Amino acid sequence: MSEPRTKKTSLACDHCRRRKRKCDGHTPTCTSCERAKVECAYTTTLEQRRPPQKVYVAALEARIAQLEQVLKDAAPSSPETHPTPHPSSDPPSPSTPPLVLPDYTADVLQSTLDPTQGTFEELDLGMAGYETLLSLQLEHKLLTQFWDWQRMHLPYVAPVPFLSAYAIHSELSHPDEPIPTPSPITPHSCAALNVPRASTVQRTSDLPHFISPLLVDSMFAIAALFHGDPDTSEVFYERAKERLLIEAVNPRLATIQAACLMATWELGHARSTAAWTLIGVALSLCIRLGMNVDATPLVQSGAISQRLFETRNFVFWATFNMDRFHATCMGMRPLIDRRIINTPKNSSPSSDTLASTRTKDATEITSWWSPSTLGMDDVLIQAAWDSVQDLVRMMDDLFDTVYATDAATRTPQDILQLVTQNHLTIQKFIDNLPTWLRSTGAIRRKESGLVYLHLFIHLTAILTNRPFLSSHHPPSHLTRKYRTLAFRIARASALQVSSLIRHIPLSSPCVTMPYIVYSACTVLLLAPEDPAAMDGVRTGLACLDGMDQTGYWVDSAKDAARRVRALANRWGVGLESSRRVLGLAGSKQGVRAGALQEYLRSDEAAFASNIDAAIDQTLQLAQPINNLAHLPIQLPPLQTPSYSPTRRIRQLTRRPTTRHASALRTLAHPHPSLRS
Repeated sequence: MSEPRTKKTSLACDHCRRRKRKCDGHTPTCTSCERAKVECAYTTTLEQRRPPQKVYVAALEARIAQLEQVLKDAAPSSPETHPTPHPSSDPPSPSTPPLVLPDYTADVLQSTLDPTQGTFEELDLGMAGYETLLSLQLEHKLLTQFWDWQRMHLPYVAPVPFLSAYAIHSELSHPDEPIPTPSPITPHSCAALNVPRASTVQRTSDLPHFISPLLVDSMFAIAALFHGDPDTSEVFYERAKERLLIEAVNPRLATIQAACLMATWELGHARSTAAWTLIGVALSLCIRLGMNVDATPLVQSGAISQRLFETRNFVFWATFNMDRFHATCMGMRPLIDRRIINTPKNSSPSSDTLASTRTKDATEITSWWSPSTLGMDDVLIQAAWDSVQDLVRMMDDLFDTVYATDAATRTPQDILQLVTQNHLTIQKFIDNLPTWLRSTGAIRRKESGLVYLHLFIHLTAILTNRPFLSSHHPPSHLTRKYRTLAFRIARASALQVSSLIRHIPLSSPCVTMPYIVYSACTVLLLAPEDPAAMDGVRTGLACLDGMDQTGYWVDSAKDAARRVRALANRWGVGLESSRRVLGLAGSKQGVRAGALQEYLRSDEAAFASNIDAAIDQTLQLAQPINNLAHLPIQLPPLQTPSYSPTRRIRQLTRRPTTRHASALRTLAHPHPSLRS
């Protein structure tokens, strides 16, 4: 039987203390000092460690209670009441300094958020001089179309604040027209999306921030295009362009929302330069209005309303997310840095809000973040919004690890570890999603917005692995290993993209879909002998051609399809096949639903073991050639810088940005005739 363990009652000797070693406390010489043949001395006479004070736990509990009371006192009040500053009886905790803004920052925020108003009866919404082109009934119809479009995409406009201001404006601008009857409320609809009567809207000083002529024209332009009327959409958009510089002189929240909608409109029409400029305008106006700064002190002092505070946060983060997503699609660096932002995230709706949502009256003023305000399936849109925030943060971290200009020179082992770590990060993000937010749940619920969430997850996987498909080092076992692993991950995500786009109705595709399809096809075209990859390319082309036929974001769809076909022709990849591509939602062609699963099950059998050599053989076709007759076709001139002729081949070795110069060594030599 083993001897019982001796109780440690002695302190360490001076030598063990200096060396930070364990000491057995033997006297006169401990074991460590005896082995090291050094002098062992104990300068302390304490024979046993002191026990913790009896009041230690009680002191901790008292401190926690004090901190909880401080947080409770600092919590913002409900939207119906505004807090007034009052002296607190408890002294503030020294570990939690009061949240204050510099004087000049508070002055700037107050000057931009408190418009000069008369009485509430003389409330000026800033809509003077706005010329109406449609009847009140048609305007309400376009608003319904806009809410349907926003429900399936990234939200920019909070309905309840906008509709409260629009109700007053619409009845003043259409005095002799009857008020349209609100749509009937169904179990899956939201009463807050109906335009309330102006008499039921409370006149508050924050209403002018939620509406402007620029925002109304931008919303009607998107709604008309979504409804299938491009001519009317063009008319409203031209009016919006004329108003942009006028409102930018004295911006408000509605100006930023309109700039985001205009950037979406330009991106969908394959004008990425204009879209990039408008995104910069929106972010510049956000900083101009101080929306990147936490305005909590202004709410606590009553300078701004709770509704305006929450709407500011919502609009800022919507603009921030749009900057990240559009930059990823266009191959540009994001325009705003996280280090200048301390705006709080939007909180999830409370259980009380969820329980009282369906019983509220349609005309009751509610907070914009309540499920009835957004009108997007209650908790579903809130969880999706939180997931989008986490996805954007993950994208920033992953892209910084891959495309940072100050990154050290990586060895093949470093690249292999980086590819593995990035893959595990993305997989962990997917695994942490709730079951009903995963791809199968999104498809089952027929929620296009959730499908787009997964499309961007797989686009992130493609862009973080595509730079490592070309060889940066001499051939070796590790080089082949990291190239094969990167291609397997990118190829699997590209196949998932071709599968997910089948569940997007062609009548309502996202403006980013052509760019996502193009990025997926650049990877799949590297495996021309893989039948699943080629079917994925054909499915993507069928999706883009279907968008062309439906008339929605036609220019970007045609541009992306033309580039995919030009790239396939440049690499000598034949896309003709007697097999029918997998059917798309809303199209008549297609095969049985289990066809894709059969392709995925037989995936490994068709996958080449020496894929790195196959990639090299394919990429050799992108090298310069001396005879123009070798070109099967003359590529047409390109219009947008995101897919310029000199960059189209280079995009295969990097995320489409200028941050990864080392990845361009292999493929940065296009034919001279292709240079712009």
